[in-house]
Amino acid sequence: MEHYEEALKICWRATQLDSNNALAYNNKGQALEGLQRFQDALAAYNESIRLDPNLYLAYKNKGLLLDRLDTGNWLQRRARKAEARKALRMAQELEGSGIRKTPWVSPVIR
Repeated sequence: MEHYEEALKICWRATQLDSNNALAYNNKGQALEGLQRFQDALAAYNESIRLDPNLYLAYKNKGLLLDRLDTGNWLQRRARKAEARKALRMAQELEGSGIRKTPWVSPVIR
């Protein structure tokens, strides 16, 4: 946990220095995810995507997080899984590799 807290501080500082730094928001999302602050992580990934709609890492991280979340009722989980698939498809498209060749995306999208 200590490393995630330090990473979060660094990312927070990076976003303070450059509020348009999409990669810093993506990395902030990863640190927040490591701290199990999942809603905050999702917000950071969404901000990263807003700032740079071509940053495939943000879509990938958002999709993988949404796929792992197992909270809410059945309809909420189903909607989250659909959103996860959409984000992962976008990540795959932006990354430019074949869907079956990308191990982090194929189990979720099937």
